[in-house]
Amino acid sequence: MDGLHLDGVRIRESTKSRNKKLAEDIERKRRSELESGRMGLKKRGRPRLFTLASEDYQQAKQPVLSERAFIIERSNLKHLLPTFGSRLVSDIDAADTDVYQKARLREGAAAKTINLEVGTLRAILLRNRLWEPIRQDVRMLKVEDTPGKALTNEEEEQLLAASSRVAPAVCTHRWC
Repeated sequence: MDGLHLDGVRIRESTKSRNKKLAEDIERKRRSELESGRMGLKKRGRPRLFTLASEDYQQAKQPVLSERAFIIERSNLKHLLPTFGSRLVSDIDAADTDVYQKARLREGAAAKTINLEVGTLRAILLRNRLWEPIRQDVRMLKVEDTPGKALTNEEEEQLLAASSRVAPAVCTHRWC
């Protein structure tokens, strides 16, 4: 679909077909879906690229987020945009988030990081009134919340000795 324009937005998608007749039928069906969404006949939202929706989200959030929180949101978007940037927000579904999560895990990203990224995706979809239909099917990844390992007395002594060589201001006495 090369010539589809809707509400001033050019929409380019592949029909994934070499058959001209079939491609034209697919284009007509897709145009109808998009127009139905625009007219409120289906709850699919208006045709809007994820890239534009993410820019709108950033502009709305920058004044109300702390500098650090805004940096995290931008970092999340750096990972989301390659996957979702050229997609219409109305076409993103729960299966897409599952595929995204699995791909990020294969890249070695931590579950907590991926959950933050999906949280940003959720916020953008919420802003575009598209989260509710997929909400129940999106699963966040399990994050291990272990408190860590307690140091033995010997390990504590070694750590304190090493830190006093690096930073003499570190107190190595137990009463400090």
